Amino acid sequence: MLPFIAIDYLGIRLHQIRDEDLEIVFQGRNKDFVRRNHFHQEKITEVEHNAWYKQICAARDYYFVVSKDNERVGLVYLKDIKPNFKSGHTGIFFWNEKILHTKVPLKTALAFTDLFFSAASLERMEAIVRKDNMAMLNIFDFFRFEKTFSATEEKVYLFCKHASYMEERARLLHFSQRINRDEASWVLRIEGEKDERHHPEILRLIP
Repeated sequence: MLPFIAIDYLGIRLHQIRDEDLEIVFQGRNKDFVRRNHFHQEKITEVEHNAWYKQICAARDYYFVVSKDNERVGLVYLKDIKPNFKSGHTGIFFWNEKILHTKVPLKTALAFTDLFFSAASLERMEAIVRKDNMAMLNIFDFFRFEKTFSATEEKVYLFCKHASYMEERARLLHFSQRINRDEASWVLRIEGEKDERHHPEILRLIP
């Protein structure tokens, strides 16, 4: 089982996926509006989903279930993490369609990127998004991710380097505080198991 870690930041809670999250994530991955924005658009079977989860449990990747007001609403991840936190591949989706019309996706992205870039000093974050997934592309634009388009595929390749994020951090945090007036939530809080399976960059953040 993956070591437990949870983050409370900007009114959002992120926790490492656990067995009890398996069903809600399965249902979420199969929502029609979710699949439309993914490259794999076929219905996911329970066997496929369990195999996906087994693969996650065997890897040193961070798959965070997103909660707002104690309701689990989405998933955000950093996978394929290179040694010494050189780079990682990110993705995010929400299975509560109403959430897409709130500030929650943006707050989640802010909490997630600030954790990995500012607190853990990730050097580079990468993503691949469908060309027609404008909601996600707009979020990456807000964070000043650089992008390249594939001439032959329905993909946009994006990346952001640590230095670029840190240049934008004051603007991003000012915006996050403007849309989230609870000053207590402006402090990054982390809890979790002091487990050597964590990357050292994350392990040192756990009290």
